[in-house]
Formats: sequence, structure tokens, C-alpha cells
Amino acid sequence: MPEYHPCTYFGGDVEVTDERYAHVLEEHFDLVQRYWGRVAETLADPDRVYQSRQDSKGSVFIRWYDDLNKNVLVVTISDPDGRNWLVTAYMTRKTPKGEVLWERS
Repeated sequence: MPEYHPCTYFGGDVEVTDERYAHVLEEHFDLVQRYWGRVAETLADPDRVYQSRQDSKGSVFIRWYDDLNKNVLVVTISDPDGRNWLVTAYMTRKTPKGEVLWERS
């Protein structure tokens, strides 16, 4: 069953399919096992949203967590029909490059 997480930037939900959840679990086990709730928080209340450099329909959400000393980064795709879905999520100390679409003031 897919999960749906509210996203204020999109004004709707971001879908996490079983396949994408399995991908994040396989590639970024620690994020899923210990900090999966941070993915939902990042979508709901990001520090910044960037335009994806890999896909014109992609957005990159980022939020810094002091207790992790890292960012949680969530990559999404928006389909023309209005569906928003998660591609991947991971923790990093780096900040994405590219066009900032939105930033917390």
C-alpha cells in the first residue's frame, strides 16, 4: 500500500509507492529504520525546495536537523496529471546546487 505525506509546497500529498520505499530502505537503511518520520517532516516543512537538475519535473526538498548534524533530502517528481511522488530520500551534509524554487523566510 502506498503512503501519502502532506506537502505544503505542492498543496497536496506526495505518494511513496512500495517500490520507492523499498529503494530507500535498500540504499539508505538508517534513514528508514531510525528517521523515516523526518522524510514526512521535510516534505511538510522544508528549509528550501530546489529545481532538480536531473529532471525538469523534479523537486528537491531539504531540511537541516541539528541532532543529526545532516540534512534530510527528499527528491520528488510531479506528473502533469498532478500526481507527486517520491523518487528517493537520504541524509547528507551537502546542500544541493541549482535553482531555489522556495525558501523559508
